[in-house]
Amino acid sequence: IQSCNHIYEITSGTDQIYTFKAKVVADNIKNILSNNGLLFIETPDIDQFDEMDLYQFSFEHINYFNLCSTKNLLQGCAFELVDSTIFQNGKNVAPFYPTLGTLWKKSEKSFELENCYEKNKKTIQTYIDLINNFRGGIVSKIDNIILSHKNIAIWAAGTLTSQLMSQTNLLKGDIVAIFDNDSKKDGLKMEGINIYKPVMNVEY
Repeated sequence: IQSCNHIYEITSGTDQIYTFKAKVVADNIKNILSNNGLLFIETPDIDQFDEMDLYQFSFEHINYFNLCSTKNLLQGCAFELVDSTIFQNGKNVAPFYPTLGTLWKKSEKSFELENCYEKNKKTIQTYIDLINNFRGGIVSKIDNIILSHKNIAIWAAGTLTSQLMSQTNLLKGDIVAIFDNDSKKDGLKMEGINIYKPVMNVEY
């Protein structure tokens, strides 16, 4: 948010705004934004989710957006769209899934809300069906692994691992450790399983 000569960024620990009242947040931003200030918003874009971006409906987000719903929210709070773009990101670019970037300015114009309910409903249902189809294969693979292997270690103590623990038989396996590169997780536990930061020994 640009106010006078200062730029502020509203983030949480994972660069997300956690709120059920997105309109309240937008109204508050409008009140502190200077008349020539610009507001930049970046959110996951549900229109871009596909088989490469499974399990995006997780506890990390409360609200989900696309360009239509973002415009309805911001235009309803007296903002006008300046520009928008899709950041495809990728497996090596955080947050590793497509995001929608929009730039806004304050406006006195009146805008009509676009009814995107049916389109969004179809988009979300298609994505849920895709997840369910994929989940069947994952469940079968995990069942085979825990039946045929002992001393199993898991890589990464993140959202996906948490979902797999709650939605599959993963915890019924002989899980002895979880490894994660995040030093803040080293020494913690996930479902009673110790988390370790791996130490790399390089020999020359």
